Amino acid sequence: MSSELFLNGGADVNAVDNVGNSCLSYANKDINLLKALMEQGATPSTRAVFAAIEQLKVDALEAFLKAGFDPNTKRIDQPPRGLGSGLFGKRTEPQGSTEDLPIYYACLKLKDFPGPPDSDKYKRMTEIVQMLLKYGADPFAKFLVKATTPYSNHGNENKTEPFHRGTASPSVPEGYEERTVLHELMRHGEPPNILLGIKALEINRQDGQGRTLLHLACQNNPDQIATADQEEGDQLTRFQKLVSLGATLEARDNFGRNILHYLIDRDVYIEIPKLTLGHILDKCPHLVLQSDKTGHTPLHNAVRLAAFRRHPDTAETLLSAGADALAVTKSGDNMLHLLATNLDTPELRNLFHDLARRGVDINARNPNGETPLFAFSKRIKKMLGGLFGGGSGGLFAPQRQYSEDGALQLFQNLGADFSARNVKGQGLLHVAAPGDVGRFKELLSLGLDPMLEDDAHQTPIDVAAACGNQDVLALFEKRN
Repeated sequence: MSSELFLNGGADVNAVDNVGNSCLSYANKDINLLKALMEQGATPSTRAVFAAIEQLKVDALEAFLKAGFDPNTKRIDQPPRGLGSGLFGKRTEPQGSTEDLPIYYACLKLKDFPGPPDSDKYKRMTEIVQMLLKYGADPFAKFLVKATTPYSNHGNENKTEPFHRGTASPSVPEGYEERTVLHELMRHGEPPNILLGIKALEINRQDGQGRTLLHLACQNNPDQIATADQEEGDQLTRFQKLVSLGATLEARDNFGRNILHYLIDRDVYIEIPKLTLGHILDKCPHLVLQSDKTGHTPLHNAVRLAAFRRHPDTAETLLSAGADALAVTKSGDNMLHLLATNLDTPELRNLFHDLARRGVDINARNPNGETPLFAFSKRIKKMLGGLFGGGSGGLFAPQRQYSEDGALQLFQNLGADFSARNVKGQGLLHVAAPGDVGRFKELLSLGLDPMLEDDAHQTPIDVAAACGNQDVLALFEKRN
């Protein structure tokens, strides 16, 4: 009765409160009141639609859609989702969408229900997703998020940052990234089977960066069993499921990266999916030879990953599959430049020796004039380096002791030039001076001259002093 008096009294049915919620937002729980408000001219708002999705009000959402609400209407200025930031090179996720779409929001909510598919909440959210699709929701609709810092490319000085961000345009302003619903869902895991089951779905559709769904699946646990509705006992991995739907293995993104690049160039703390790797190498072995626009082949990424994780098995697998050990990046680094950043296990030293045996030049210079020995000579101080290597095994490998003992001898056996200088006239001691005193002492023991001047007339001792490296300076105080 009170609501009838309210409506008949000429109340503004489109009024909003101080946070922007309309009458329809609050009427979701009473379908009769909601319909009465709409009969009096209440217009479904974006907030009301998202509230209906949040509260699993299927009938309310249907009423809004029947009234003409466009399911591809974007919600603007959302608060942070709190997806977290990365540590030591892990991906940093968006701290808040600038735009959101009902279908994307509903699919994320569907993933929040870990219970069985026949649970009430799961069923209702599934109905909501189906209803949005029925009324025209576009699974490839675009929306903007605030630009994020791309994940580290395993210590590569020439990070592929522009490749992960895209560029500003009239439709994508500076500081933002354009995403599509289905690609973004795949980036965070497996999209609901409802979306992948759409008839005539463009399974090879590319997003603004040229990525297909298969590219993104390869970066996010492609070996995991898909949760699709399948015959009992018929289990496909995420990768196999997309391939069964017609996904092409040979697609390349706007920056020339193929599915092997995506499979290998991933979070350094996640194992390389061996099942998917084997499938790709079996069906499309030539992908190991393709380089992206920076000249990186999958083997470059695998070698860099090996140095970081101390597991050369992926690099060895690619070499066995015909990868080109002699490939050089556009920044002038060969495989030995990349691997020389860490040689603290026998397995890594064996890979280093194998690459040199295959013809990789131990004395090749990059545009900075640096040979692989320069990369080996640069070692951060042990109190930091212990997190990742060059000493006691560190935070992520407490079960094993690591040491680069024997690495210098390996360089000597392979004919490395210890007198090499870079384009600044610096020798190995110059680049070692800011870092670990142990590495400096090793090089010093080989007879390298600590008084050698570079083009700026600086000696390694001068470099150590400028960096405040007291450990290195103490070596010469003891001598004096």
